[in-house]
Amino acid sequence: MPELNTRSNLFGSNDQSLIILGHVFFGGMLVMATLLYKERMLTFDAAFYTMRMLLEEGFISEHQRYVNWLAMPLPLLGIKAGASLKTIIILYSVGLILVHYVLWLIAVYGLRNPKAGAFMMLLMCMAVRNKYYMGVSELHISATFLGLFFAWITRPKDLLNRNWLWKILIPFAIVAAVSLGNPIAIIPLCIIIGGDIVVRSRWTDPEAWIQASIPLLMFGVKKYYFTFDDYENNKINLLIEAFGQWKNWLTFPSVDFYKHFLIHDAPLLLLLTFCVGAYLFFKKKWMELAYLLLMGAGYSLMITGVYYKGASINMQEGYYMFLPIFALLPMFYHFFQKNWKWTVLFCLILIGDGTARIIEKGNFFRERLAYYDKLEAHYLDDGHRKLLLPGDAFPLDLLWLHWTSSLETLLYTSLEGPEHAATVFYHNGENIDFILKDEQGYISVPWVPDVFPGNKLPERYFKLKTGTYLQPDPTYARFLKESYTGIRP
Repeated sequence: MPELNTRSNLFGSNDQSLIILGHVFFGGMLVMATLLYKERMLTFDAAFYTMRMLLEEGFISEHQRYVNWLAMPLPLLGIKAGASLKTIIILYSVGLILVHYVLWLIAVYGLRNPKAGAFMMLLMCMAVRNKYYMGVSELHISATFLGLFFAWITRPKDLLNRNWLWKILIPFAIVAAVSLGNPIAIIPLCIIIGGDIVVRSRWTDPEAWIQASIPLLMFGVKKYYFTFDDYENNKINLLIEAFGQWKNWLTFPSVDFYKHFLIHDAPLLLLLTFCVGAYLFFKKKWMELAYLLLMGAGYSLMITGVYYKGASINMQEGYYMFLPIFALLPMFYHFFQKNWKWTVLFCLILIGDGTARIIEKGNFFRERLAYYDKLEAHYLDDGHRKLLLPGDAFPLDLLWLHWTSSLETLLYTSLEGPEHAATVFYHNGENIDFILKDEQGYISVPWVPDVFPGNKLPERYFKLKTGTYLQPDPTYARFLKESYTGIRP
């Protein structure tokens, strides 16, 4: 059974090196969040949340995912202080990284577990690629809470070990935070707990079974008390449908994307997972190997089944960020505890590779913004700042989700000043006639086109020109669409 650190009153050489590496890592992440704020925050849910915050000036959430509140104090302070739109968006981008940094600090200094802190850092970057540029992501925050839970169950033996109240309340609070993020994250959390029981043979440890029961209890509370909404129930129904077509599993679009991601975007993770599996095999750690193979296969089936019909990259890739767990768990127990110099070196290599790949993905998201620049330059002028294009001109391979274009363009153009505000909406048959007739109208999202009424947009951020939507010849927009067809991030 692997021996973990038993003392909480001091840090060894390995710990000090990992702590310094952690501060450097998060310092770099904060700098990246500041410099890449446009690429991160003018996309998809981040744009939607930002718009809601600007209008409501308070904490907001969707699908009962209140964990997003943790990143909102900074931008809300900016709103209350009268900061510019650019400053508010930067604060939001930075706030999202600060959540991870604070959780890491708790793991390292509160739970005295720098090795679990390294686990958290690696989980943040080893399989995070495009998802980094989708600033608002409950899965991303939930993954770091998983790391915090791991820090708790592998904490030094003499830390909070006698008081059973703490042994129940602390893991309960962490699991509650995970369940208030994305409930799917409960599954990798259970995999981590089960892995700890298997590796350390905690079969008769009552604390281990308390830790295992809390996530299941919280999942039940979330499912039957708070109830899953249509969005979450739809995911379950899709998974059931996928298993009904199990003979065709390898032909699912989600499987092709999964393989492409592992081979092209995370080859080091794939290699590391294979090496760890080989290590367990040659060391004859059959139960650990069987557990990880079974859990890895089950998790892979789940994430490919939920999106078996195919979906945008941002939807599928979010679940990939938990894949490093299957390599990191054995590394933590069998490697991190013994070879501190090699541990630091491996962490440097893995963090360096992950961070470099994240930075490289930024080119794609800059291309999205450049596309909006081209539309604005071709179609809009000082007199016309509202553009309506047909759905068949939408570049799916570049923008992915047509419902966010109106929000993304409004925020992007307004960064230069409220008087520069412009917006582009792709019409796919939605009932928007009542807005088109209104010279102050603003089409926001397809399912509720007037959720952000044009006459209520705060003028300190947006001064959208009064007038009806321009509906020009879409030939140029269709040409642009074709030029981006087949592009991959």
